[in-house]
Amino acid sequence: MDEIEDLVRSTLVRRSDEVTPDADLADRVRRRSRRARRRTQSVVAAAMAAAAVLLAAPALAGFLRPSADPEPAAESAAEPAPVTEAFPFVPRVAPNGYGAPVAEIEAGHPVLRQVSADGRWLAVSVTPSPPAGPDEPAKSYLECEVRGHAGTLAIGATTVLTWKESDGRWVRVEADSRVEVTVVTAYAEGLDATGSVPVLVPFKFDATPPGLVLDTVTPAVMTFRPPDVPASADFVDKLVVSLSPVDQMPKAGQPATAGRRPARIIISGTATTVYADLGDGRMLEIQAAARTGLDPLWLTTFAAGVYPTADATVSKG
Repeated sequence: MDEIEDLVRSTLVRRSDEVTPDADLADRVRRRSRRARRRTQSVVAAAMAAAAVLLAAPALAGFLRPSADPEPAAESAAEPAPVTEAFPFVPRVAPNGYGAPVAEIEAGHPVLRQVSADGRWLAVSVTPSPPAGPDEPAKSYLECEVRGHAGTLAIGATTVLTWKESDGRWVRVEADSRVEVTVVTAYAEGLDATGSVPVLVPFKFDATPPGLVLDTVTPAVMTFRPPDVPASADFVDKLVVSLSPVDQMPKAGQPATAGRRPARIIISGTATTVYADLGDGRMLEIQAAARTGLDPLWLTTFAAGVYPTADATVSKG
């Protein structure tokens, strides 16, 4: 076992200088995050026998729990995904042509999104402090009343309606510029605080990343950040877990095995990325920035215990 461990470690160190850094994942997910905001403004519970033979190391001992099964047989074998805060309102006004509301976590706070068939969108965020203003300066600002509270309506590249609830929470409704102002104000008035919309997580885990904080949850991606990294909608300096088509599996990097899943590891000076083939046309992309402190051995074992839920979608772009 010591010889195998030494071989894996030495190979990873040697190959880390040979592989091509996965420089585009962070760029792609940042682009995806920006597009999502504008569109929709859009290890392990079991110590796996196969993974243990290849990857067992003292450094991993604290993250593994013994089990008689080498690999979970179904999603139900995984522990529940991290607990997420539900979006604390239910929209009672349904704009014509819009899909069902989808609750997400962005920068550590709940967000609700609705998108129409032609791409128009509405997004509602709830934060403990005043939210940021529009991405671009508004052309006009109007004082108004929202749900019995003083609010501000900013009209420009997007329409943004902001107000403070009686309990101190700040609510911001932002909409595509094609959405009529009357629709935005009616939607805001129709938010019902007696109900909530749950966040449907895309992954379950045998174990969650040690010392990291859940930061973003969408149907396509989950991110975790070190406590000293500010909460944000981007994926810089974080652990990013997402799904992609398996035909995007890179040819560069070090061949590996994540449990029973064929995998590849790409190591650069800024991040380590594990790609694991799920065998159904999809693959996991798990990228850990150097700042997370997660090493290739831990990440490969972690990848063996990540299970997409029925709510997971494949990342695009």
